[in-house]
Amino acid sequence: MKKGIQAAASKAAVEGWAARDVGADAGVLVDEHVDGHADEAKLFSVFAEPLDPSVAKLSLMCRMQGFGFDAKETFNEAELGGVNNSSLAGNPLSIIDAEGVVFHHGPSCIAKWVGSETLASLIPLLPQSPSIRILAFLLDFYVEELLTPALRVYRFGSSSGEQELRSQFPTLSSHRMERHCWLNRQKRQLKLYGMHESNKAVTNAHVQRVLFQLDKQIRSSGYLSGTSPGYIDVTFYAPIYTFLYHQSFYRAELEEKFPALVGWLKNLENAGKLEGPPREFISLSDPLLKILNIIKLDCSSIVPALLNAYKQWLAEMEQEFHSLPAYIGMCTGVCMQQKMTRVVSVDFLWHMERITSQLAPLEGGYKAEVEALLKSAGLGLLFEQVQLFQDRKLIFRDGHVYLESQPSNQY
Repeated sequence: MKKGIQAAASKAAVEGWAARDVGADAGVLVDEHVDGHADEAKLFSVFAEPLDPSVAKLSLMCRMQGFGFDAKETFNEAELGGVNNSSLAGNPLSIIDAEGVVFHHGPSCIAKWVGSETLASLIPLLPQSPSIRILAFLLDFYVEELLTPALRVYRFGSSSGEQELRSQFPTLSSHRMERHCWLNRQKRQLKLYGMHESNKAVTNAHVQRVLFQLDKQIRSSGYLSGTSPGYIDVTFYAPIYTFLYHQSFYRAELEEKFPALVGWLKNLENAGKLEGPPREFISLSDPLLKILNIIKLDCSSIVPALLNAYKQWLAEMEQEFHSLPAYIGMCTGVCMQQKMTRVVSVDFLWHMERITSQLAPLEGGYKAEVEALLKSAGLGLLFEQVQLFQDRKLIFRDGHVYLESQPSNQY
């Protein structure tokens, strides 16, 4: 399986891809070879329509990792109700998720919030107790899996509809916290791509496609920030091009291959805007602020509220995918099956590692309490999945156990 993915990615690296909108009325996006072989451009035809967030996220993650699919390995769109893999085309319905710029909470969000200047006045008496450990664990899931799919349509463009939607989300009040979120997101994104000083990441197939699209976008329209239909999300890929830009070896190659992109980056650098996020790109959603207010009033009340929210959410997913294990399989990015094709999403492997690392401190007497709470709310399957991940096993919707998954830091 892994060899197949690598081969497909290598083929994509040689040929390259260019995304274009071939009909706004029809709502169809088609990827076309850079060399113009339109007759071979049928592999990624998708319908740009609202989809279940888990399907959109899965498809987005697969494309983000540079995975390529031939005609016999593509998703079963009839079974899934359509697959949105238009991450390179900037579909307004597809981008915002946990590693987007809406909000990055990190694995120890409560500890950071308690110690930050931003929220010190909001929750000054918050104790470091077993309840807080439970709360941190639950809140992490809430932000990761419940809030962010609901915010997937949150965009950064200038249309009246986008401005109206944006106005519903208050911006963070602390520039320090904004920068903290921004830097954490950059580190996370770079880790997913394996982009380190010792790795010539500029040769990565997907990075090449992203840079090509960015350069093309800037050359054609001068579109410098945000997104619009048919354009790549500039801010979403900021960690990639800022990392490369700051490496002298990569910078020369960028200047040669992507002059428009480099010119834009130089303008940002000269304006002092290359190192931090535009303030309007980082926001806390209203539900999350409400959670923090609940913490302020009564820490214990958040636990049953979150458990109830998870239970409702999982019930919806179970109805959507006919069985909860089927949804878990979809959410892990493990299996979209047509002829039992299986693809492992690096993003969810990272996510499960983070869950596992969060459970580790609970071994000192808190784990049983958390597990009892989750099981009482019908979430016992969560612990089963974590255990399977710890054993490097992931279960597919057909009952197959995949034994070859690896930690994300090995990708």
